Amino acid sequence: ALPLSSIWLTTPFPLEIVCYYLLLFSILFLKKITTARLTAVLALVTLLITTGYTCYRQHSARTDTIAVLDVGQGNAVVIELAGGFTAVVDGGGSYSPQYNAGERVIAPFLWSRRISHLDAVIITHPDADHFNGLDFIIKRFRPETIWINGGNAANNSYTTLLDMAVDQGATIHVPLSDETLFGNSQTRFYNVADIHLDGKNGSENDRSLAMRLASQGKNFLFTGDIVEYAEQKIVEGQKEIHADVLLLPHHGSNSSTSPLFLSAVAPEFAVISAGRNKSPLFPAPEVIRRCRSAGCTVYNTAQDGAVIFTVANGGKLSVSTTLPTHR
Repeated sequence: ALPLSSIWLTTPFPLEIVCYYLLLFSILFLKKITTARLTAVLALVTLLITTGYTCYRQHSARTDTIAVLDVGQGNAVVIELAGGFTAVVDGGGSYSPQYNAGERVIAPFLWSRRISHLDAVIITHPDADHFNGLDFIIKRFRPETIWINGGNAANNSYTTLLDMAVDQGATIHVPLSDETLFGNSQTRFYNVADIHLDGKNGSENDRSLAMRLASQGKNFLFTGDIVEYAEQKIVEGQKEIHADVLLLPHHGSNSSTSPLFLSAVAPEFAVISAGRNKSPLFPAPEVIRRCRSAGCTVYNTAQDGAVIFTVANGGKLSVSTTLPTHR
């Protein structure tokens, strides 16, 4: 493709669309219509004001938003913190030559939120359904930092992705146990796992990063694809893992979300990120029953679409879905 033959922009407000057309027609008829110059100036000033307002709103917001996106069989979470910090946790899903989760789901969601830059990307582990959409995201949103678990250097597509990220100016880090990845005075996003650090114990899935977001008194736990071995180690290590919202490990597989782990986390909401028609593997009926017996409200992106949590100033937690099918 020719350079600048296409340009990706955040989703415009209706007023901005009107102003773009007014500006275009004003330029075309600048010499023929006396009011064209004034119209062009007014349209341009309005566009500058709306752009400034968007920037102000993002940086002055007092709410944290955590969105578990519907990417099919995969994981992608967008975290927007009060003050404008934005991160993506994983970015992969169902894949075909005609479908890329980054281009078709994650990027449009970010643009709809008027986000054009990411501060951080976290890849819990190098399974394709957790990273195969991130090439598009890294190229378009240029994150400053990439956090990884340090594993699977033999995965060519994964190493190519990381090399590309470095070429784009990102720095690559492997978090230590309990290391804070980012946060502010009201929030902290940190790693609660350490199995990934020795690279010997457990399976590749067990070496997923497991991260907790403490957000204005509410807590979220993101666990990649850890299975029962890692769950037990995390509980035995007396990590602080209680969470109001748990993104179920391994897409709700019965190899994860053991009774021991579920009891330690004690979530109010359990979210499954899985593809349609993947049950009874993803999620397993036993896991659904386990969560409901523990008193959890269960959401599944395959049925509910994106599941979006908002933590308002003062710790009020609310939840919405993009498909009105949840009961």
